[in-house]
Amino acid sequence: MRLISLLLNRLSRRLRTCICTLPFGNEIETNPHKMKRILKRFSYVATMIILFPITVHSQNQTPSGSGWTLDGVVYRISSGANVIFTGAYTGQRRIEVNADATNVNITLSSVTIEGLEKYRCPLSLGSRASVNLTLLGTNTLTGGGDEAAINVPAGTTLTLNGTGSLTARGGLLAAGIGGGYIRTAGNITINSGTINAHGGNGSSVYGGGAGIGGGGGGPEGASGHGGTIIINGGIVTATGGNSGHATSGSCGGGNGGWTAETVVAVLEQALVAVVEEVVLAGT
Repeated sequence: MRLISLLLNRLSRRLRTCICTLPFGNEIETNPHKMKRILKRFSYVATMIILFPITVHSQNQTPSGSGWTLDGVVYRISSGANVIFTGAYTGQRRIEVNADATNVNITLSSVTIEGLEKYRCPLSLGSRASVNLTLLGTNTLTGGGDEAAINVPAGTTLTLNGTGSLTARGGLLAAGIGGGYIRTAGNITINSGTINAHGGNGSSVYGGGAGIGGGGGGPEGASGHGGTIIINGGIVTATGGNSGHATSGSCGGGNGGWTAETVVAVLEQALVAVVEEVVLAGT
């Protein structure tokens, strides 16, 4: 809170020097009462805007629920787990479901996992695992090179539910949801939610991955098969990755926050609104 107080004091000082450039600026400069009201209201609005991203976008929050452990930078999920992930995860942190794990319930609530190194996947199902994935809020997962955003290999089952959205971007040569490079997808069922799945791009000799389904293929023509994809509901957009010699599949086989600038812009809009409100009120 001390940091926020110092920031608001500095903003108030800067506000006095630039207020003449805003609507009704000359009138405010000559009226100390209106200037005081503007500074008071602006401080309140600025506090709300500054606190919002700090609260919502805190990083590497401890998951809630049961059936998980943290192994270095990997959250390992076991059978019978019921776990909720919230916010942004950095430092190569990712989620891996143990092989043969069943009755696994994972909720992603406004989760972002990006910037992973090659061969690393935001959410990966181990062999023969079965996962119910619930989406809340806005979620973004991006795989590292050769890896899907959600790795659903052959023999595994993923069921997607929830009222939230998911943007799943596969790494180079991988599917958005499904298989990594030249790997076949498992069983994928979408019941609800808004899903935007993008396969990773290929090259002049390597095919890109499917939006949902198999991974991209190599120069010999091998590629991941699409697995079984069932869409019962929701809004689903699947786009295959680009490649130099083939068009990737949308569904099926492959081969083919707030920033500092955003906060400043919102503060500027809030300042103009507060100035106009005070002046037009005539007090």
